Amino acid sequence: MRDKVYATVNIFGLAVALTACLLLYNQVYSELSRHLWHMDKEDVAQVLVYRDGVDGFGPESGRVFFGFGKALKEEVPEIESIVRVYEKYYTKGNEPRFAKGEERIPESRLILSESSLFDVFGYNIVAGSASGLDSVKRSVIISESKAKLYFGSENPVGKTIEMYSRPKKGRKYTVVGVMEDMPKASSLQVDFVLSILDSEKALSWEIEYPELFLKLSTGNMGMDINQKAKAIIASHLKHDYQRTNEESRSYKLHDFGEAYLRGDNYGVRTRESGSARYVFMLIGLTLVILSLALLNFMISVLARSAKDMASDKLRNALGERSRQAVYLLVIEVLSIMFLACALAVLISPFVYQWVGPLLDASATEALRFPPFALPSFFALVFVVSILTALAVTFFKKGLGSVRLGQGKATRNMMRSQKVLLVFQLGLMSVIMIMALVFVKQMRFVREKPLGFDSGNTVIFPWKHISMAPRKGPEINRRLRESPLIEGVTRTLYLPLLDSYGLSDFVLDKETMKATPQFGDSSFIHVYDISLKSGRNINRPSAKHEVLVNEQFVREAGLEYPIGTEIVSGYWHMKGKTLTIVGVLADFHYKALYRPIKPMVVFNAPSPPMILGARVRLNSKNPEEGKAFLSDLFSEFYPDNRFEKRIYTEEDDYNNSYGKDIRFARLVYVLTMVAIFIVMLGLFGFIFFMTQARVKEIGVRKANGATVFEIVRLLNGDLLRYVGVGLILAVPIAYYVMGRWLENFAYRAVMSWWVFAGAGALVCLVALLTVSWQSWRAARREPVEALRYE
Repeated sequence: MRDKVYATVNIFGLAVALTACLLLYNQVYSELSRHLWHMDKEDVAQVLVYRDGVDGFGPESGRVFFGFGKALKEEVPEIESIVRVYEKYYTKGNEPRFAKGEERIPESRLILSESSLFDVFGYNIVAGSASGLDSVKRSVIISESKAKLYFGSENPVGKTIEMYSRPKKGRKYTVVGVMEDMPKASSLQVDFVLSILDSEKALSWEIEYPELFLKLSTGNMGMDINQKAKAIIASHLKHDYQRTNEESRSYKLHDFGEAYLRGDNYGVRTRESGSARYVFMLIGLTLVILSLALLNFMISVLARSAKDMASDKLRNALGERSRQAVYLLVIEVLSIMFLACALAVLISPFVYQWVGPLLDASATEALRFPPFALPSFFALVFVVSILTALAVTFFKKGLGSVRLGQGKATRNMMRSQKVLLVFQLGLMSVIMIMALVFVKQMRFVREKPLGFDSGNTVIFPWKHISMAPRKGPEINRRLRESPLIEGVTRTLYLPLLDSYGLSDFVLDKETMKATPQFGDSSFIHVYDISLKSGRNINRPSAKHEVLVNEQFVREAGLEYPIGTEIVSGYWHMKGKTLTIVGVLADFHYKALYRPIKPMVVFNAPSPPMILGARVRLNSKNPEEGKAFLSDLFSEFYPDNRFEKRIYTEEDDYNNSYGKDIRFARLVYVLTMVAIFIVMLGLFGFIFFMTQARVKEIGVRKANGATVFEIVRLLNGDLLRYVGVGLILAVPIAYYVMGRWLENFAYRAVMSWWVFAGAGALVCLVALLTVSWQSWRAARREPVEALRYE
C-alpha cells in the first residue's frame, strides 16, 4: 500500500463494518438455516389454531388436544404420520431434577413426544430404539451429552434414570434410546424426550397441551382440514364449556418452515421461534452498514486516483493496458478486503459477548457459526469486492482520467467523490433518524399511563387445579388477613397475552364483541384501576354482576350504562343475563401493539382454570411480605418450590416489548458503528481533498484570505452535502419507520424535530471530523503550499 492514510482508513473502516455485518449475517443465517433445515421436510405441516375475534396478526396457538392427532389421522387419508410435542413449562428454580448419585441436577430442555418425532424430523438414534417411547411406560430417550453426564462410558439403554419434579418425590424412567445432540440448526433443542403415553391416557380430550405436526403425502400441503377437525373435536368433547370455546376456533395447516418464522405469536418455549419481520430488519441493517463501508472505500480510491493522475497518464503512455490496471485494482481491493475480513473474524467473538444478547435473547454461549456460515459470508464479500473494483474502474473510465487533461479529470474525480459522499451521508442520516424514532417510541411506550399498576405484586400459584377447591379458600383467608398483604385477586394476569380473544355479548338483541376477564371485588384494588361510575363488585355471591370499561359503553352506545343487562356468550357464563354495576376507566390490558377493546369483568371469586392469585404486597415492608408468602406456600405445597419474585412495571415492559427493546438497542449500537465508519471516510475525504486543493488554498492565502475563511470554504461544501443527503434520507426513513410504527396501535408521532435533530447530529459529526484537517490546511504558509504544488 503506497499511502498509509489510504490503507488505514480502508482497512479499519472495513474491519469495523465487516465485524458488524458478520454478526448480523450470522444471526440472519442462523434464523434462516433453522427455517431451511425444516424446509427439507417439505411435506411436514403444523396445525395452527385460529380464534375468531383475536385482534392479533397471527394464530392463537399451536396447542391441540392429546387425542386430536390420532383421530384426525384416521379421518384424513393424506396424513401419513403424526408427531405430538408437549413441553411442560417450568419457572426458573422449579425445573425437574435428575438424579446423579446423591446430586440432583436441574434440567429444563425436555419434552413429551413419540417415536415418529425421529422419523419425521430426521433426528438420529445412536443406541436403542425410538419405538420404546410408544410401548414402554415411563420411558425416555436422552441426548449423547446427557448420557455421558449421567452414565459415563456405560451404555444407558435399559437402565433407569430418576426424575424429581418435586423435591421429595421421584419417578424412574427407563432409557430406551440415545439420540445425537440436536443440530444447532434445529428449532427444537432438547436433551430428554419422555414418552407421551401417560399424559395421553390421562388427558386425551380434557385440555390442549401438545403441538401437532403432520407428515403429509406429497402435494397436500394446502389442503383444508378445518371442517373435519371441528367435527372430530365436537364429537369427543364432554363438557359444555369446551364445546362453546371451540365454536370460535378454526384449524389450518402451515408449512413448518413458515410456521417457524411466524412463531413469535404462539408455540412452546422449548422450540425456539423466529420472526420474519425481525429477519428482514436485520438484513436491512446489514445492507446499510455494508453500503456505508463500501462508499467509504470507493470515495478513498477515487480520491487517491485524483492525486495519482499524473502517474496514471505516464503508465498509459508507456503502454500499460487498461486491463492490467483493472487487474491491479481488483488485487488491491481483494487484499484490503482480506485483511479487513481477517480482523473482523478475530474481533467478532469479543464484540459478540456484548451485543449477542441484543441479537438473540437466548444467547448464553460464545459466538458460534453454523455450518457454511463463514464460507458463505466470505463468498459474499468476495463477490462484493469484485463488483466494487469494477464500479470504481467504471467511474475512472467514465470520468476520462486519461483522455481529458489532468485538471479537468481531477475535477471530475472530485465531483464523483461528492456524489458518493452525499449518498453516504444520506445513509447515515437514515440510521440516525431510525435511532431517534426508536428512542421516541420506546420512551412513549414506557411513559404512557396504562391505567393499571402491576408493580409490587407477586404471583402466588395454585399448583394443581384439583387442589384449588380444597386449599383455595384457606389460602385466600390467610392472605387477606395478613397485614403484610394489601390485596389479593384471582384473575388472568395483566397484561393479557396478545392471543387472548373476544367473545359475543348480546345487548338489546344486538351482538357485540368484548374481551371477557375474570375478576372479583379486589380486582380493581390490586391493579389500581379507576372506577369511573357506579360501584365495584362487592358481594362474592352476586355472580351476575359485571364491570365494563369505557370502550364498551362507547361501542354499545349506552348513555346510562349502570343497571343495563347483557347476555353472555362466553363459555363460563354462556346464556346468563348479567347486570352492569360499574364502569371502569379504559386501561391497556394488552400491550400497546393492540387497541383497547370493550371489556367485561365477571364476578368470579373462584374462576375455573386460573391456578393462582395476584398479590399486592405492603409497600412499606415488601421483603417481609415475600417471606410470608414463601412460608405459606411451603405449608400448603411442601413438595414444590416458591419463586420469590416481586413483579414491577419494568417486568411488564420487558415481557411485552422484549424483541423491540433489543432491536432498538441494536440500532443504537449500529448507529455508533455508522458514525465511526463515516468519520473515517470523512477524514480520508478531507485529507485527500485538501491535498488536491493545496495550490488553491495557497493562492487564496497569498491574496489575503484568513484562516477562518479558508476553513469556512472547505467546511461549507460539506454542510451542503449533509443537507442534500438529509433530503434523500427523510422519505426513506419516514417510510421504513412508519412501517415499523404500524405494529403499535398507540405510537409516538414522527415530529419534525426528529428529522431536524438527525440532520443536526450528522452536521456535528461531519464538522468535528473535518474541521481539524481543514484548520491544518488553512494554517499552512502560502509559500510552502505553492512550493508543494
